[in-house]
Amino acid sequence: MGGSARPKDILDRVETKLKLTDYEKEVYEKTRYVRWKTFVRYYAIDCTKTGLIQRAKGIWTLTPEGEKAIELSDDEFLRKISEGYRAWKKSRKANEQPPEIEESQANNITRQVNYQQAIETARTEIEEYMRSTTRKFRKKEKQLSRL
Repeated sequence: MGGSARPKDILDRVETKLKLTDYEKEVYEKTRYVRWKTFVRYYAIDCTKTGLIQRAKGIWTLTPEGEKAIELSDDEFLRKISEGYRAWKKSRKANEQPPEIEESQANNITRQVNYQQAIETARTEIEEYMRSTTRKFRKKEKQLSRL
C-alpha cells in the first residue's frame, strides 16, 4: 500500500487487522455506513488539519509527520490530533466564519464525512464500470480480429 491509497483500500486492509466488537461493526440505520469506518473518516478530518495526512482526489497520503505519529500511543495520538485541530481552527481568521454552536459543527462534520464517503463510492463504481467495459471491449475486439 505504501504511503498513499484510497480510503476504501486502507479501511479494508486495516479491518483484517482489527478485533472489532459487534458495536463497532454496526451499520448506522440512517446513513447505512459502518460505525468504525465512520469514526475513522471523522478523525481523518483532524489528521488532515493537523498535517498527518493529505487528502486529494480520493487518495489519502501519509505525511512524514503522520509517519512519526504512528509511533505514538493511542492516547498521545488522539491528544495530538485534537490539539492540532484546535490550533488549526484557532488560526483561521475570526471574520471567515461566524461562531457556530456545537450542534451545528457536529452536523457539518457529519455532512462532510457522508459527502466524502459518497464521492469515494461513486469513484469506485465508475472505475469498476470502466474496467468492466474495457474488458468487454477487448474481448469483442479479439473476437472480431479472428474473423
